[in-house]
Formats: sequence, C-alpha cells, structure tokens
Amino acid sequence: MDFTFNCPNCKQELEVDITAVGSAVDCPACNRKMTVPSPDITRIRAAPHGQPATTDASREEKHFVVPLHEGPAEHLITKTTPTLEFAAKELDKKIRIQTFRRVDTMTVNKDHFDEVVSAFLQKVGQQYVISITPITYTYKDLATEHYVTDYGVMVVFRG
Repeated sequence: MDFTFNCPNCKQELEVDITAVGSAVDCPACNRKMTVPSPDITRIRAAPHGQPATTDASREEKHFVVPLHEGPAEHLITKTTPTLEFAAKELDKKIRIQTFRRVDTMTVNKDHFDEVVSAFLQKVGQQYVISITPITYTYKDLATEHYVTDYGVMVVFRG
C-alpha cells in the first residue's frame, strides 16, 4: 500500500510504500535526509493484488513544488569530448595535443610504440598533423625504484 506525505524541508509531495515508515531517505527534490513519517490513515490507497492503486479516471491530481535554489544551477550532464572520427568531420577543427610515452605502449618484452603512433597518425590524417616533436622524460620505475630515462612523441594536430 502506498501513501503520500510532504518533505518537511521543501514541502515536496512524495509517495512511498507503507513498508518504508521510519526509514531514513533522501528527498529527491532537496536531497536532505528525512525519516518517513507514519501515514495518515486517510492518505493510504489500497488496490487489489496485481492492480494499480488508481485508474486514470480516478487519479488524483498532484501539485509538485519545485524548490528554488540560489546561485547558478549545477550541470547534471556534461558534454563529452568528441571522438577522433567525429572531430575529423567537423569543419571548425581545434588544435589538439596527444603525447605518447614509449613505456605506455609496451607489453611483456614487446615494444609497440611505432605501431601505436602510426595508427594514431593514420586515424588523424596527414593533412591535419601540425607537428611531431620527440620528447625525453625520466620516471621512477616502481619495481626497481630506479630512475629511468625514456622517450616519446608529442603530436600537435587539428581535430
């Protein structure tokens, strides 16, 4: 059986199952913790097993209160960066940088640096590559705790 009650903080009307009485929940409107109160016997709706609690004809109209927040609204969905295939089709291409470290392209006793960089350059396309700069860097090997000098490339491209 379901019953309705209002959030004590934002007055949002909520509907829960009677088994939730006494449990702590977060209000979906204001995100504050509250305890589900005991139901008012006049607000309990029962339905035969397998039937909805109300039909469309007898459905009661609910008026929800939208809580007001001060300041700018938060972004719930962020825009992802486009894939290389999509970026290559854009007319207004942005300058981007991709760095490849040799250590990141290695598997057990096999160096895949050339294959990885070549595949990337093929994907971007020669006409969109602005520069390819070799880099040297040093990192601490966690297994031996020695500093290792290695190489890589930095690719500047439009995409």
